[in-house]
Amino acid sequence: MTTLKCGIVGCGVIAPTHIHAIEKLDFVDLVALCDQDSFQLKEQHKLAPNAIVYENYTEMLNVPELDVIVILTDHGSHHDLGIQAMQAGKHILVEKPVTANLVQLETLMIEYQKHPELICGGIFQHRFEGVNQVAKQIIDSGKIGTFLGINTEHRCYRSDEYYNDSFWRGTELEGGSVLINQSIHFLDLMLFFGGALDRIQSKTTNLMHQDSTLYEDTLSATLNYKNGSLGSFWASNASEGWYHRMSLIGSKATIILENGRASCIAEDQKLKTDILSEFNGIEEEEIVGRKYYGDGHFLNIQDYFEAVRDQREPQITLKSAAQTTAWVHKIYQQNQ
Repeated sequence: MTTLKCGIVGCGVIAPTHIHAIEKLDFVDLVALCDQDSFQLKEQHKLAPNAIVYENYTEMLNVPELDVIVILTDHGSHHDLGIQAMQAGKHILVEKPVTANLVQLETLMIEYQKHPELICGGIFQHRFEGVNQVAKQIIDSGKIGTFLGINTEHRCYRSDEYYNDSFWRGTELEGGSVLINQSIHFLDLMLFFGGALDRIQSKTTNLMHQDSTLYEDTLSATLNYKNGSLGSFWASNASEGWYHRMSLIGSKATIILENGRASCIAEDQKLKTDILSEFNGIEEEEIVGRKYYGDGHFLNIQDYFEAVRDQREPQITLKSAAQTTAWVHKIYQQNQ
């Protein structure tokens, strides 16, 4: 069996989650770690002691046997690092968001189109969680009837210290605030469940973080899907706790996903029982990192590396991840 050689660039807070997942794959060797921050580099090297450490990205890219680069740096550097990796003939896996702004995204995707031989993917791990996979299957089966739309609420809290703790948060390197960093996952799920969008109308505001970010801490949006259904989206990182709720609304039944747990509203009790039974017995993966990361990272990462090994498209291609990221950037453009 082919063994893939992998390098990670960016040894910040999400790196342990990726290192843990990669180390579980018996056909992948994590051989290189790269970060300009020597302290972070040393900390993550403890988790992958067999990897060679680099503070110079170009030096790591020049390792000929390296097959895959996993990009986990600040949002603003994703496009440049990704372009360099593709030009060096490396497959890439990019954490969300794909880029910090629309110009960067367009530049990265132009380069991506030049390299059909490369397998390039993105991270939106919540698509892989069992409850979301089952909900998607139920919607696609038509059990809830005509799909009418999605109502989503996501709230969490980020303190001023959170922004001050990192050089890039709250700046143009982040590209936004709650939407691009936390709530992007739930916008992505709205596309995953509802399909392609026709347009979004939105409003953003900054109510509690004027001293720590250039961008929004609260937003609302209405979504128009190409299939005619509608969506509403409200998010904030100025509210204590971590809470998310999605109502997947059909003409016969509504599935409610609340903090990863499913319930159902339906007049037909047999239909309700049938729908809820499909959520029974869902196996959960180990969560590495913060609880709100969910348990989908391993499956997302596993699928990507299997795609590279088998020379097929991953479930989340770079193009798919870019589509969600592009809608995020369009919301920011609407509110400039």
